[in-house]
Amino acid sequence: MPAPLFKALILNGYIRLLVRQAKPAEALTVARQALDLASRAPDGRNVRIALLQGRAAAEYAAKDVAAAAQSLEEAATLAESTAAPFEAIRLKVMAGQRLAEAGRTDRALALANQALTLAEAGSAELTQTRWMILIDAAITYFRAGHCEKTPALLREADQFTAGKMPPQWKGNRLAVECICHARAGKSAEAKVIADQALAAAGATWAPNSRFRKKVESIQMKGRE
Repeated sequence: MPAPLFKALILNGYIRLLVRQAKPAEALTVARQALDLASRAPDGRNVRIALLQGRAAAEYAAKDVAAAAQSLEEAATLAESTAAPFEAIRLKVMAGQRLAEAGRTDRALALANQALTLAEAGSAELTQTRWMILIDAAITYFRAGHCEKTPALLREADQFTAGKMPPQWKGNRLAVECICHARAGKSAEAKVIADQALAAAGATWAPNSRFRKKVESIQMKGRE
């Protein structure tokens, strides 16, 4: 690996560290430096994809959701021609989630639909990981205000995993179901699922996690 790319990857780790330390402005400065390094190498596309994700994390931490969405969509575009199928498809729904949060629901839905179509077409290659795309797409739809699209995706993800998912994924999956029930006025059901989501996610949800805050609110009040 050329020295500039190696240095850029090291800096990407530093970007993530700065984000965890709640220093998004410093992380963004480092991200600019790292992306400049990666842009100088003709074979630096995969490193740029990783750096754009790091920059998106810093932008999101800085509460610039629109910028984070743009960075992830840029990474998704780059990944179409260079990354493994799973990463390329998942970046679309990750960008979709941020776009939905930024209010660009039409684009968010378009990316989620593209991701699901690609996942279906490449199902043989995605046997072990397709369920993650399904969960991410469900989150995108829910954030875009389309809870009606989530139940089938959640059921399919459950079928792929037999309900056995890593804690954060399980918590996220239940959070979507919980919040959508609350939005539909099904307070009793939402409260039961809120208990399950918090138990499943445990410490994997940070205290300031949006899912944690919303689900705890439903758990305490029985409403969204």
